[in-house]
Amino acid sequence: MQLSDAVAEVEEQRASLMKTAEELTQTLTAADALAGAGGRGGDWIIDDTIPGELLASMDQTMADLKSELIPLFTGWRRMTGAQFADALRSGYQLARQDHDRREAELGSVELRLRDILGELAAAIGQE
Repeated sequence: MQLSDAVAEVEEQRASLMKTAEELTQTLTAADALAGAGGRGGDWIIDDTIPGELLASMDQTMADLKSELIPLFTGWRRMTGAQFADALRSGYQLARQDHDRREAELGSVELRLRDILGELAAAIGQE
């Protein structure tokens, strides 16, 4: 049962990592869109341009940021689109490094589980 639970957990973590990779790609796409929004380049100010209901949603997102990302977005409402895009790209780099580290760790766990399963199969004669 414990081995089955471990395999299920690895599968859940793998799915989570795939979702995170997708979100990271979307972050880069958003950064590129912000930097060149409306054909004006990134010289527009976020607080002066983005509708209030979207700003409220963004406020919540900013409140939920991981601690290492907070300094990147300090004063984000007064940033230009280009500055915000740069902050997104920097945040992407930090998140990508964390993602890659977690993926490597998960790969190690998957290899250990595969070895254990192989040993169990050999022990019961079912290779």
